[in-house]
Amino acid sequence: MTAIRNATQAVSRQFELNATPQSIWHWWSAEAQNAYPAWLSRLLAPHARVLSIRMVETGFTVWEQMGTPGGGASNSTPNQLLWGDVKALVAARRKTWGTLLRVDVHLPLSRCLVLQHRLPADALVRAPAILSLELERLTPLRRADVLQDFYVSERGPASGGTTCSLLVEHIVVKTSAIEPVFSELVDLGGIDSIRIDRDSGEVLPVDLAKSIPTRRADFRARLNQALVAAAALAALTMIIQTGREIWSLSNSLDSLSQSERSLKQQIVEVRKKLTAQDSLQGRIKSLKLRKMEQVTTLQVWEEITQLLPSSAWISEMRIEDGMLHLDGFARSASELVGIFARSNLFTKVEFGSPVTRDSQQGVERFQLRMKIERRTRTQLAPVAVREGTR
Repeated sequence: MTAIRNATQAVSRQFELNATPQSIWHWWSAEAQNAYPAWLSRLLAPHARVLSIRMVETGFTVWEQMGTPGGGASNSTPNQLLWGDVKALVAARRKTWGTLLRVDVHLPLSRCLVLQHRLPADALVRAPAILSLELERLTPLRRADVLQDFYVSERGPASGGTTCSLLVEHIVVKTSAIEPVFSELVDLGGIDSIRIDRDSGEVLPVDLAKSIPTRRADFRARLNQALVAAAALAALTMIIQTGREIWSLSNSLDSLSQSERSLKQQIVEVRKKLTAQDSLQGRIKSLKLRKMEQVTTLQVWEEITQLLPSSAWISEMRIEDGMLHLDGFARSASELVGIFARSNLFTKVEFGSPVTRDSQQGVERFQLRMKIERRTRTQLAPVAVREGTR
């Protein structure tokens, strides 16, 4: 009874630590593999292929291995590959091996964020939820934007007590930091494990693939898959008989694909030229509009001549950085602000300095400044008069 109770507690603890359909499925798969004889496991092992993809600074290194991970014949590509070559290799192996292909990704520790937390041993069951909350509290990252896992690196007594404490290494990597590897491998059939390598070559005891969200297939989907597999087995004889025709059609499709790629490249070049032409035409049109909207000095002088009343005269006029400065005398300088503010060539009309009055001549000395800017009819609205201190 004690042994059964301990086994039940171990299973419950495993499910609480990794409460996802994928983790439960892996656990039952491992238990089922231990159920059938060892000779059957050795017989089926050579029919599986493992593809290990290691990310390095200058590209990718790929290992191919027959059988289960860690055993069987293996070979590695002699040169480092670019992502396009790796993607093509995975697609070709997936087409050949289907679900028997296992894809493992190895990331360098330099691409990851490592956080250390000290937790009591009793909180290990709730460690995934605690670490996710700490990640969102300490960093701007969200749990939906990262892949994460942890392992216990040190055990020891807590400070000031006898309760056992655990030093947990929290490994976090942003999904955007491993794009397009992450999304494109998921689209090509999924990732079985994402391991982290130190610079020394040591593999950390974590698997970031456990945090990839998965959808549990229902019974109807599994039944459909079984029917499709049965139909594929029934049509195997017909496929073998028509192999030569399929091979010739495959060659024809390859030639058509090459022609299609060349046509797509030509289309992209034509689109680039059209885009550049449209951009140039837009700039020309913008320059023409700006030229039409600009106000010349002759227009400014003509406008001042028409607006200036007979009781006022200008002693100095200058234009600096689009601003018109007028110095002069008038019997009533305050009325000049309203006169110039109603013009469609000037905005922001105000006194540059306080108005002073010459009591001997009975006139006021003013300094007006305004912005030279053409306004439309809709912009012509009553303007508040701002006067300087007399």
